[in-house]
Amino acid sequence: MKKKLFSILAIGAIAITSCKKEEVLDLSLGDAIIKGNVYSNLDYSNDLVNGSYVQGAVKEGVEGMAISVEVNTYYWDQSPDNNYDYAKKTYTTTTDENGDYELTIPATDQSYNVNIKFAEVVTSRALYTTDGSSVSENIKVNSFSRNISIFKGAALNITDDRSSNTSVVVANSYEYGVATIRGTVTGSWDVGLSPTNSSVGSPIIGRTLKFKYTTAPQGMGVTTIYTATIDSNGEYSVEVPTNKSGNTSFVALEIYSDDFIADQIFNNGGSDANRSAIYSGNTTNASWFYDADIKVVNFNFSVSPL
Repeated sequence: MKKKLFSILAIGAIAITSCKKEEVLDLSLGDAIIKGNVYSNLDYSNDLVNGSYVQGAVKEGVEGMAISVEVNTYYWDQSPDNNYDYAKKTYTTTTDENGDYELTIPATDQSYNVNIKFAEVVTSRALYTTDGSSVSENIKVNSFSRNISIFKGAALNITDDRSSNTSVVVANSYEYGVATIRGTVTGSWDVGLSPTNSSVGSPIIGRTLKFKYTTAPQGMGVTTIYTATIDSNGEYSVEVPTNKSGNTSFVALEIYSDDFIADQIFNNGGSDANRSAIYSGNTTNASWFYDADIKVVNFNFSVSPL
């Protein structure tokens, strides 16, 4: 039996037991804050030092780099059972226009290690010209990872200079388009509803769906993760990079969500009542699409009372 997600501990002290571990879990989780910046030589036209031109002297933030951290919730249990199959939870973010990012990850007083994965990103670099004209080239900032130790109350600041880990993209070899994936998200949050899988007004609203390549566009790693928020109508929409139309190497994504604990409404002798339940996202796939496609993929949560 896989331990259901107890990362939602911030909602209150919920005691969860399992078939293998009977004692109440330690719910005294706090947060570790990881802030960082990824930068590189993205503009050769502004590299002036004391009036002299020095290529690469001024560096710029890398925008749009997807970042993910997978945490084994084993490390959240202060008296872990080594024979237990603990759930894993993934945290994601993306660098902003300045190359900055921030992650908040649950942690205890006892430190544990996490691996931060930075996905490959393709961007442009402005070149220096003597006549002031605008010329650029496409470059690829390579993927990489970092192992760090975190603990409750940690505030970490990390910088990564990727100037030596970029490469010029050969013309026409990385031709990207954009496709849209959208759909409706359902789950039996109110067993009295017809249909029972309506999501409007449910705890599903505002949750995050994640999209991970299983077959990536040319030059992009499968570790790249995109996210979408479920809106008030129980729908989602996300744009993802693809190969341009006509390229025979189409792309595919896995769509999933972290489990969470929330209320479920059920009919109890003619009156509605609430009970706690675990919402488990049923992983699905969006397969074989390309530039300008709109792929409709519906997503369903299984809802199981605690």
